[in-house]
Amino acid sequence: KATRIGKSYRITRDALEDFTGESAVPAARRARHIEVSTVVTIDAASRELHDRLVTALTSSVNGRAHTTPVRIDAAYDEARARLKIIVSADADVTTALLGLVSLIAGDRP
Repeated sequence: KATRIGKSYRITRDALEDFTGESAVPAARRARHIEVSTVVTIDAASRELHDRLVTALTSSVNGRAHTTPVRIDAAYDEARARLKIIVSADADVTTALLGLVSLIAGDRP
């Protein structure tokens, strides 16, 4: 059963459930998920620093099971001695990875 209103049809929930044989109530909502995308730029960086950071970050992520996806990308511009690291993960993982970057790269020349 449906009711026509203009060019649209309206159907009651009960009629829809009878027709489809399924509940019209939406499935349980997903759990809330927070993802952080962070870009870290390090000037006066060397190729060795790039290699050390990428190795440390990758092994840190690969050594653990994560409930949400973790992505790490890095690019090194040799002409400018500039390193960019992009981290996409949940807030806790991002915080831990940024701590590792700070520990390895520091603010020292």
